[in-house]
Amino acid sequence: IDRRSQRTLTAIRQAFLRLLASRRFEQISVSDIAAAAGIGKSTYYEHYRSKEDLLSRMMDGMLRSLAGTACSAIPPAEIEGLLQHFWDNRRLGRVVFAPPMANQVGRQLVQLILDGIRDSGGDAESPGARLFAIDRAHGQIALLYAWTTGEVPASIGEVANSLSGAPLPQR
Repeated sequence: IDRRSQRTLTAIRQAFLRLLASRRFEQISVSDIAAAAGIGKSTYYEHYRSKEDLLSRMMDGMLRSLAGTACSAIPPAEIEGLLQHFWDNRRLGRVVFAPPMANQVGRQLVQLILDGIRDSGGDAESPGARLFAIDRAHGQIALLYAWTTGEVPASIGEVANSLSGAPLPQR
């Protein structure tokens, strides 16, 4: 990607994040994002198909890490950096992990979990795999929402343990 395209992508992402801080996802249009980024809609569409595509691509790496916790035994320490990012950006997390955005994020996370099942040689097409993916994805999103809103006061380590499927601490 050339520098001009990189600047445009950065402007789009920053504009989207600013808009998300002040409006609900469904109230934001591509026109709003383009205007806030100082670009035309045609330039926006050179990079993204929709606002959902923008959200999906911005969240992809983070959701891949969460999906990894559902598909394998990832040590909690491996996701603590991601959780620190969520905590540091909890105001935005409260938007992303709440409806209606949680529905879009959840669909993407379900697919990433199914991809992980397929990659590990499992039958990702079975109803059981889909049910598992839905359960884990939406459970993770609910946990992150409860944590970032303060409903469940917990340390990053405790959240990491829960997401990674580590056994509960014994007294």
